[in-house]
Amino acid sequence: ALHTAILTRQQFERSIQDDFQRIYFRQLDDLHRAFQFLEQVRLHDRHKQVVKILARRGWTGLERHFSERNFDRILKLRESRQPRLIDDYICPQFSKNGHKKLNSIARYFSRSRVSYLKDHRPKIRQAFGHHKAGAYAASICIFLPLVDGLATQIASHVLGPSKSAMRVNEVAQLHHTSEDSIWSECIKQVVCDIMYERVDFKNTQRRRIVNRHLTLHGHAKHYDTEANSLRVILLFNTYAHIAVINHTP
Repeated sequence: ALHTAILTRQQFERSIQDDFQRIYFRQLDDLHRAFQFLEQVRLHDRHKQVVKILARRGWTGLERHFSERNFDRILKLRESRQPRLIDDYICPQFSKNGHKKLNSIARYFSRSRVSYLKDHRPKIRQAFGHHKAGAYAASICIFLPLVDGLATQIASHVLGPSKSAMRVNEVAQLHHTSEDSIWSECIKQVVCDIMYERVDFKNTQRRRIVNRHLTLHGHAKHYDTEANSLRVILLFNTYAHIAVINHTP
């Protein structure tokens, strides 16, 4: 009887220990999930601030090429109240180490199975060469029509043919409706409010950020900068990714 009582007590103590461990580790797991959620909220709020800055400066697609450290730097540069310092920081990120980041974009185009990109590979290589050589007017004036053509192919595939020859804005809006993310919102803002914004050629303002209509219709001045060329490259790269997302042939 004594032996049985000792075993019963040991089993009881073991049961209490097991219950305590289950509760303890469950609470730890809940706490870990709570910290993960708070970290996601913090990152989302931080990215919203970054996107707001980048959209105003005409930058798209940087989420594929930049780390959190890069975004930290952009947030700090905002405090200087000199927006062009942000451009001066972004451009060298793509030219340093023998144009490592830029070359990765070029390789993406060279391997793409999207028919439009395959058909225009020689022109795309030529435009990258102009950018690296500092002939930014040439690279911009090659890449912008490529954005137009790729957008038309995407829109025709997803929405069907249209009488409109210009469907870049339409694709930006379509993509944001589909993705509904802070980064798709950035694309829509840059395209519709800056780079492809409708302009009055009789009342053109002095712009530092490239506008497609002013540039290709000969009304733009001082657009041939490294920052503007890189903006257009990143926009073209963004539309190439949108083409893949939408299974554009």
